[in-house]
Amino acid sequence: MTNDIHSAEQLITDIEDMKVKGAYLITCVALEALTLLTEKTAGAGEALVDTLTTAAKRLKAAQPSMASVANACVYVLNPLMQPKASPMSAPEIQQLVTTRSQQFLVGFEQAQQQVIEVGSRVIRDGDVIFIHSYTGTLLAIFSRAREEGKQFQVIATESRPYGEGRVMVTELLKLGIPCTLIIDAAMGSYIKRANKALVGSDSILANGSVVNKMGTQLLGLACHVYGVPLYAAGSILKLSLESLQGGEVKILERPDDGAIAPSGLAENKMLQVENHIFDVTPAQYIKALITDKGVIAPAAIVGFSNDPLLSYAAPD
Repeated sequence: MTNDIHSAEQLITDIEDMKVKGAYLITCVALEALTLLTEKTAGAGEALVDTLTTAAKRLKAAQPSMASVANACVYVLNPLMQPKASPMSAPEIQQLVTTRSQQFLVGFEQAQQQVIEVGSRVIRDGDVIFIHSYTGTLLAIFSRAREEGKQFQVIATESRPYGEGRVMVTELLKLGIPCTLIIDAAMGSYIKRANKALVGSDSILANGSVVNKMGTQLLGLACHVYGVPLYAAGSILKLSLESLQGGEVKILERPDDGAIAPSGLAENKMLQVENHIFDVTPAQYIKALITDKGVIAPAAIVGFSNDPLLSYAAPD
């Protein structure tokens, strides 16, 4: 870890610019940025709290659809935000942030490994699995299944406008997994060739619905129509606490940096291009959630909201 304030700023900027991919990795990088800020921010404890609060707001605004980023920031910083919290010196704040960041990271990594173990058991010899977008969790699940000697195939969308599916296929081919790459609009025609579909999850809502890459909702509809079970993988730490309180998860929107508009029309003021990165797949279209607590029904997710790392309480 680099002890440089500019490194923290660079990590936050990389998240804002979507240079870091996948909810798991983004959450880890966000916590590293908060820790780095405490190591080099000069001044009294109050100034450090302001710096950390501002950084957390930027991180959550950069990835508002990823509950684990918000959950990590809240877990680490909430003891500093309590109305009755005693003022802390900069060294005390540094120790608090370092300790709680490490607690969340350790728990997050353990949960991730459990998701991989559970997910690999969902895959069977001879499966034809439909996927959408790049998902580090699914890549790890597929890698584990191959290590176990399972033979299966994948049908992947290219996942426009950024083409994450093409990146995913590149990595799957390295694992020796046969792949078929299709355009997003063909998912309704090709889903019938699969016997199951697997996607990741950037957030899991209290009602069991899943926030994931734009197009996942259409995949859920196609699976529903043709009777193909859809599984969404993600740890309990991706549960949106905001949704538990009746709030809505904000869907990230980007400018047209994926070149959606045809050349020559981008500047036409009568054309409006909307580039939402995620959508919400209703729980009714999801067969089950692949979590660190096992394969569970979507409606059961709310029962795990008491996980210690989803608690705002300060440690004893």
